[in-house]
Amino acid sequence: LVDVRLGRVRERAEATGSIEPHLQVDVQARASGEVTEVLIDEGESVEVDQPLFRLDPSDAQRSLEDARVSLRRALAELAQARANTEVAVAESADADAARDVSERGVERGLVSGEANRTATTGAAVARATLQQRRAAAQASSAAVAAARLAVQDAEQRLEEMTVRAPVAGTVLSVSVETGSIVASAISNVSGGTAMATIADLSDLRVVGATTLDEYRKRIEKDPALERRFQPVYVA
Repeated sequence: LVDVRLGRVRERAEATGSIEPHLQVDVQARASGEVTEVLIDEGESVEVDQPLFRLDPSDAQRSLEDARVSLRRALAELAQARANTEVAVAESADADAARDVSERGVERGLVSGEANRTATTGAAVARATLQQRRAAAQASSAAVAAARLAVQDAEQRLEEMTVRAPVAGTVLSVSVETGSIVASAISNVSGGTAMATIADLSDLRVVGATTLDEYRKRIEKDPALERRFQPVYVA
């Protein structure tokens, strides 16, 4: 009698290749500038949106302050334009009333034709002035909207001085140090400076090369292995 035991049969297929993470990302900055802080080390685990580097924010801060000053100026001009419009509305109403009184006076022979023409002209001028003031108020309102957008853009540029992790994973390499000058990945035609590499090591893939005979012998005949490997035939 021979004892029979349940176990695993190991069969080895040899191939030349590498083990690679399925997701690997080169971290780049949206803005250009000097690196002032490196907040990570190689081998460290990071989460999505975690700060990795900080760039010198001086220029971005000045731009934001300039944009805020411009917004305050635009708001003041809008307030003045609205006040001028209210004055023009009142003046136009007074001019219309004076014209109406003058016309009734002409009908009764109490007002001369010359005085009536003056009142009519005054009412027309007041209406034109009101239209001009309303147009100025609309232009000031548009200037305020543009100034608000400029502030938002400046705030975004200041936020971009902090480079954050685009994905969760492990830091494989850090390519810059404090004092390094990095180029923007958006405005630079060469694609910008790679500052670090992050990979998700929880999901790896095996890339290997073997012969067709070895593949058929070791992998193709095993449904479990065949499901896990995608063949790429090279002539």
